[in-house]
Amino acid sequence: MLFRSVDKLESGELPLEEAVATFEEGVTLSKQLQEVLDAAERKIEVLLAKEGEAPVRKPFEADLGEPDEEET
Repeated sequence: MLFRSVDKLESGELPLEEAVATFEEGVTLSKQLQEVLDAAERKIEVLLAKEGEAPVRKPFEADLGEPDEEET
């Protein structure tokens, strides 16, 4: 849904009122998705925490690049 909103906005074909409404919807959706990601992160921290120790935060490195030749 968010990608569709971005595509509509980037097309430049929406009337101003519709573009503003689409942008507002995108901002709202983005905030909701961030809340879901934050909740998932907290759950993972709890699962990885060792008893009696504070949760450990480790950076997540997602590979969003092109698939390897073996995967195609």
